[in-house]
Amino acid sequence: MNETLLSAITITKPWLQRFTRFAYREAFAEYTKQYGELYRQEIAGTMDPGILAESLLDGLQAHWKKQLLWNRTAARIDCRQMVILYLSPMLMKQGEEEFSELLRQRWSERWPDTEYRVSSYEKLLNGFRNSVLGIDLANKHYEDETDS
Repeated sequence: MNETLLSAITITKPWLQRFTRFAYREAFAEYTKQYGELYRQEIAGTMDPGILAESLLDGLQAHWKKQLLWNRTAARIDCRQMVILYLSPMLMKQGEEEFSELLRQRWSERWPDTEYRVSSYEKLLNGFRNSVLGIDLANKHYEDETDS
Protein backbone atom coordinates (compact mmCIF):
# COMPACT_ATOMS: atom_id res chain seq x y z
CA MET A 1 0.00 0.00 0.00
CA ASN A 2 1.33 3.38 -0.98
CA GLU A 3 1.63 5.41 2.23
CA THR A 4 1.04 8.65 0.34
CA LEU A 5 -2.33 7.38 -0.86
CA LEU A 6 -3.23 6.53 2.70
CA SER A 7 -1.98 9.87 4.04
CA ALA A 8 -4.60 11.58 1.86
CA ILE A 9 -7.12 10.12 4.31
CA THR A 10 -5.20 9.79 7.59
CA ILE A 11 -3.69 13.28 7.74
CA THR A 12 -6.90 14.98 8.78
CA LYS A 13 -6.28 18.02 10.93
CA PRO A 14 -5.01 20.55 8.36
CA TRP A 15 -7.80 19.69 5.93
CA LEU A 16 -10.77 19.35 8.25
CA GLN A 17 -9.92 22.66 9.93
CA ARG A 18 -10.29 24.31 6.54
CA PHE A 19 -13.70 22.87 5.79
CA THR A 20 -15.41 26.24 6.14
CA ARG A 21 -17.38 28.43 3.77
CA PHE A 22 -14.35 30.68 3.37
CA ALA A 23 -11.47 28.17 3.16
CA TYR A 24 -12.85 25.03 1.52
CA ARG A 25 -12.38 26.18 -2.07
CA GLU A 26 -8.65 26.83 -1.59
CA ALA A 27 -8.15 23.75 0.61
CA PHE A 28 -9.82 21.48 -1.95
CA ALA A 29 -7.63 22.90 -4.73
CA GLU A 30 -4.49 22.24 -2.66
CA TYR A 31 -5.67 18.74 -1.74
CA THR A 32 -6.34 17.94 -5.40
CA LYS A 33 -2.94 19.29 -6.42
CA GLN A 34 -1.22 17.23 -3.73
CA TYR A 35 -3.06 13.92 -4.16
CA GLY A 36 -5.05 14.04 -7.42
CA GLU A 37 -2.42 12.88 -9.88
CA LEU A 38 -1.17 10.21 -7.50
CA TYR A 39 -4.65 8.69 -7.20
CA ARG A 40 -5.26 8.99 -10.93
CA GLN A 41 -2.03 7.10 -11.72
CA GLU A 42 -2.69 4.44 -9.10
CA ILE A 43 -6.24 3.81 -10.30
CA ALA A 44 -5.16 3.73 -13.96
CA GLY A 45 -2.27 1.38 -13.18
CA THR A 46 -4.24 -1.20 -11.23
CA MET A 47 -5.73 -4.25 -12.88
CA ASP A 48 -8.45 -4.60 -10.24
CA PRO A 49 -9.76 -1.42 -8.57
CA GLY A 50 -11.32 -3.60 -5.88
CA ILE A 51 -7.87 -4.62 -4.69
CA LEU A 52 -6.86 -0.96 -4.43
CA ALA A 53 -10.02 -0.12 -2.47
CA GLU A 54 -9.47 -3.06 -0.12
CA SER A 55 -5.84 -2.07 0.32
CA LEU A 56 -6.85 1.46 1.29
CA LEU A 57 -9.39 0.17 3.79
CA ASP A 58 -6.87 -2.28 5.24
CA GLY A 59 -4.43 0.61 5.66
CA LEU A 60 -7.09 2.68 7.39
CA GLN A 61 -7.90 -0.15 9.76
CA ALA A 62 -4.21 -0.54 10.62
CA HIS A 63 -3.93 3.22 11.15
CA TRP A 64 -6.84 3.18 13.59
CA LYS A 65 -5.36 0.25 15.52
CA LYS A 66 -2.15 2.25 16.04
CA GLN A 67 -4.09 5.01 17.77
CA LEU A 68 -4.47 5.11 21.52
CA LEU A 69 -7.59 3.27 22.60
CA TRP A 70 -9.46 6.46 23.52
CA ASN A 71 -8.55 8.15 20.22
CA ARG A 72 -9.64 5.38 17.85
CA THR A 73 -13.24 6.48 17.42
CA ALA A 74 -12.22 10.08 16.78
CA ALA A 75 -9.62 8.93 14.25
CA ARG A 76 -12.25 6.84 12.49
CA ILE A 77 -14.67 9.76 12.33
CA ASP A 78 -11.97 12.10 11.02
CA CYS A 79 -10.88 9.65 8.32
CA ARG A 80 -14.48 9.15 7.27
CA GLN A 81 -14.89 12.92 6.99
CA MET A 82 -11.77 13.09 4.81
CA VAL A 83 -13.22 10.50 2.45
CA ILE A 84 -16.55 12.35 2.30
CA LEU A 85 -15.27 15.94 2.06
CA TYR A 86 -12.05 15.62 0.09
CA LEU A 87 -11.20 12.22 -1.41
CA SER A 88 -14.53 11.25 -2.98
CA PRO A 89 -15.26 14.72 -4.42
CA MET A 90 -11.71 14.85 -5.82
CA LEU A 91 -12.12 11.44 -7.45
CA MET A 92 -15.48 12.47 -8.92
CA LYS A 93 -14.05 15.70 -10.28
CA GLN A 94 -11.26 13.72 -11.96
CA GLY A 95 -13.72 11.35 -13.61
CA GLU A 96 -13.09 8.46 -11.23
CA GLU A 97 -16.72 8.13 -10.09
CA GLU A 98 -16.59 4.34 -10.37
CA PHE A 99 -13.68 4.03 -7.96
CA SER A 100 -15.30 6.50 -5.57
CA GLU A 101 -18.48 4.42 -5.57
CA LEU A 102 -16.50 1.17 -5.22
CA LEU A 103 -14.68 2.58 -2.19
CA ARG A 104 -18.01 3.63 -0.66
CA GLN A 105 -19.49 0.17 -1.23
CA ARG A 106 -16.50 -1.63 0.28
CA TRP A 107 -16.54 0.76 3.26
CA SER A 108 -20.25 0.01 3.79
CA GLU A 109 -19.61 -3.72 3.66
CA ARG A 110 -16.88 -3.49 6.29
CA TRP A 111 -18.40 -0.86 8.54
CA PRO A 112 -22.16 -0.74 7.91
CA ASP A 113 -22.70 1.38 11.01
CA THR A 114 -20.72 4.24 9.42
CA GLU A 115 -22.02 4.24 5.84
CA TYR A 116 -21.71 7.46 3.90
CA ARG A 117 -23.00 9.02 0.71
CA VAL A 118 -20.82 10.53 -1.98
CA SER A 119 -21.33 14.17 -2.95
CA SER A 120 -19.66 16.28 -5.58
CA TYR A 121 -17.33 19.15 -4.74
CA GLU A 122 -19.83 21.64 -6.14
CA LYS A 123 -22.66 20.30 -3.99
CA LEU A 124 -20.51 20.47 -0.87
CA LEU A 125 -19.28 23.97 -1.71
CA ASN A 126 -22.82 25.23 -2.29
CA GLY A 127 -24.07 23.60 0.90
CA PHE A 128 -22.57 26.13 3.27
CA ARG A 129 -25.25 28.28 4.89
CA ASN A 130 -24.88 32.02 4.87
CA SER A 131 -26.04 32.75 8.41
CA VAL A 132 -25.41 35.06 11.33
CA LEU A 133 -26.10 33.74 14.83
CA GLY A 134 -27.98 30.85 13.27
CA ILE A 135 -30.27 33.06 11.19
CA ASP A 136 -30.22 31.94 7.58
CA LEU A 137 -29.50 34.98 5.40
CA ALA A 138 -29.74 33.12 2.10
CA ASN A 139 -33.48 32.56 2.46
CA LYS A 140 -34.53 36.15 3.16
CA HIS A 141 -37.97 37.08 1.93
CA TYR A 142 -37.24 40.53 0.56
CA GLU A 143 -39.97 41.86 -1.69
CA ASP A 144 -42.05 38.85 -0.87
CA GLU A 145 -45.72 39.28 -0.13
CA THR A 146 -45.07 38.02 3.42
CA ASP A 147 -42.92 41.09 4.14
CA SER A 148 -45.82 43.53 4.04
